[in-house]
Amino acid sequence: MPANHVKQKIPIHQKMVGDAVRLGNKTPYIHTLVELEATHARSLLRKYRRVHSQSVSFSTYVLACCIKAIKQDTTIQRTFTGNNSSVYYDVVDVFYPNELDRETPKVVSTLIKNAENLSLIDLQQQVNNVDELIDGNRRLFMKLPWFVRNLFYTLWLAIPKTRKAYFGTVYFSSILNFSGDRRALGVPIPMHGFGIFVGTMCDRLIQTANGVENKSMVQITLSVDHRVNNGADMARFVHRLKHILEFDDLTQD
Repeated sequence: MPANHVKQKIPIHQKMVGDAVRLGNKTPYIHTLVELEATHARSLLRKYRRVHSQSVSFSTYVLACCIKAIKQDTTIQRTFTGNNSSVYYDVVDVFYPNELDRETPKVVSTLIKNAENLSLIDLQQQVNNVDELIDGNRRLFMKLPWFVRNLFYTLWLAIPKTRKAYFGTVYFSSILNFSGDRRALGVPIPMHGFGIFVGTMCDRLIQTANGVENKSMVQITLSVDHRVNNGADMARFVHRLKHILEFDDLTQD
């Protein structure tokens, strides 16, 4: 007897994710995997939650830290535009794909514009403000064959203002909200010049000047388009992010 199997139609949201991955595969990325201490940040966030009625997730706090680090040197979010040229913007528009934890999980994307001007609570509201609806034009577009959609994508992505309007300036995603007690990292395939993926968080024993201490550590993967940025650019970003996450207080901004 043939083995039992279940055949399902791919949801339109998942087809859109597939298109994004196909586009990202065209980019020559280099990646770096880092582990940063989150003990200080978690302590700040616990205090912040006690005095505010609205909760802010740690993933959003990490996003705020990343935004501040990008703003300090926006060249990290350069985008290759062809003809040996690139473009970058002074604003930070975050393209944030996130899986909704539902009975039937669904990946949806939020575009957070001018994210550097948002408070923690405003940033959390933007993250939560997910539009699950797909309008008729998008549904019709996704019914087109891939080679036709690819022609449109190529045209849109070739125009910097159009790329920024639809896809922002930086990619950010996270599995922190789904993490357990194990270290896990991810290597995304964004279609941006700069991508950030936050993995899980776990406690580890770390040797410090005061002896061995228990510290909360978060895993982060950074990806840059090697045509416009290099490993040294990522290292400088990591240095800025480390200082912000481990020493700054973004709950006061």
